[in-house]
Amino acid sequence: MTKPRCPTTRWGVVGMAYEEVGGLDQVLVILPNRKRGWLYAATDPDLEDHQQARLNHDELRALTKMGAVCIASDFARLAGMQLVALETGGPADANTIMLRFAELMRETAEAVRAGAEAVADNRLTRREVINMRKQLLEVVGVANGLLADLPHIGEGGAE
Repeated sequence: MTKPRCPTTRWGVVGMAYEEVGGLDQVLVILPNRKRGWLYAATDPDLEDHQQARLNHDELRALTKMGAVCIASDFARLAGMQLVALETGGPADANTIMLRFAELMRETAEAVRAGAEAVADNRLTRREVINMRKQLLEVVGVANGLLADLPHIGEGGAE
């Protein structure tokens, strides 16, 4: 899968999904009824319509369940939303809030570092874009966990 693909097309999303689950060999394990050539065809925008392969809903779900979050992110984007992993909030004391805030700062610093390294050579590889996206979504997920805990201050003993 070396052809450049626009990440917002179905071919790009499927190609990114393959990468997110560990590559085509892992996809063959997840989708054992599909052949390598067929799976590759599902990522190739240059094939004629009658040659193109399309994953069905159950296959997309199987890939998503195994870590291909780009599929769910694409559907969220089409609906005008952003997919973010949520951490569950619960009764939180001041110490928990401070720990979550420190985690947020660490994740933010890591995302900024990874982004700076990725753009340092004035070009982005597909892998760098995937890593940057994951880093930024981790930041948002930690921030959402912190936000989920904030309404619970007082319930767990924070003043």
